Amino acid sequence: MRTFLLSIALFISAHSFSQTPGEIVFQIPKLLDGREIRDFYSGTDFDLLDTVSLWNYDIDTSYHGLPTDSARSIARIIFFRTAPIKDSIQDSIYWDDWIPFISFRVFYLKDSTHSFILSRLTHSRSSCMPPQQGGDLIIAGNLILVNTNVCTSCLQVDKFIDRCRPLINHIFSFISFENIWTIDDLVKQFIIRKGKWAGSMN
Repeated sequence: MRTFLLSIALFISAHSFSQTPGEIVFQIPKLLDGREIRDFYSGTDFDLLDTVSLWNYDIDTSYHGLPTDSARSIARIIFFRTAPIKDSIQDSIYWDDWIPFISFRVFYLKDSTHSFILSRLTHSRSSCMPPQQGGDLIIAGNLILVNTNVCTSCLQVDKFIDRCRPLINHIFSFISFENIWTIDDLVKQFIIRKGKWAGSMN
């Protein structure tokens, strides 16, 4: 456990307040599953960017997780497309319009151990393969964003395109991490508009 905590501390100190242009902001440390970030995201083409103006975010600051959680989240953010994408395979299965989205629980950096464990548990419990597998983690200044959905709704199946992560990576490439201390500091730097998500946050 001591080695685990030390590894997290070293990793955070190297990533929380620095960012290289073009860098993938999603983090999956080796200490969690032994893979490099680019290996895990090998099914995601980060250069294949969806139309940015068609994406919104919504935030629920009343969500703090379960009462049994060892650390309470301060909010939940969802990134979603405002218009459906035609996916012939998903249409044949669900008979409904498909809208890509992904949600994140937001924690303060002081709760990094809990956040990293949530990410690892989400990965280990998922029956999906990347890029449908959840557990994504983003360190942004004093905040950590963790996806806790074992399977995400990001993959356009008929073309095998990850619609969420290149878009989110693009959004975060415009953010100054050293200026993020609160949730307001984060969202005011988003280059997409706030909208109203009509579906479930889960």
